[in-house]
Amino acid sequence: MFILNLRNDFYGYFNVGADYRTLIIFFGLYPAFSLIFLNLYPHSAGFLRKTSYIIVFSVLSTALEWLFSTKYGFFYHNEWKLLYSLLAYPFILLLLLFHLVMIRKLFASNRF
Repeated sequence: MFILNLRNDFYGYFNVGADYRTLIIFFGLYPAFSLIFLNLYPHSAGFLRKTSYIIVFSVLSTALEWLFSTKYGFFYHNEWKLLYSLLAYPFILLLLLFHLVMIRKLFASNRF
């Protein structure tokens, strides 16, 4: 993410380059969104419901990215398109779920 942001300037937060306000996004918005996603995830539901949940959250994430970039100026996009975000979010959310599953397995095995 840092390579696409700082090095290639495909997108960014507030202004070009790194600044302290970017920390608000990294330590405020992303963790809060991740907590909501993981806590509401239907772990015991069927495949269709889980897939629908990931698709809905991907669309919601893209819509929030659009809102924050056009209305509030949190994000700016240069070479990055919202379609890229829409396609990337399902993989990011699946990676987040995989991380949660691995952490739970480590805790269950008492190796952590």
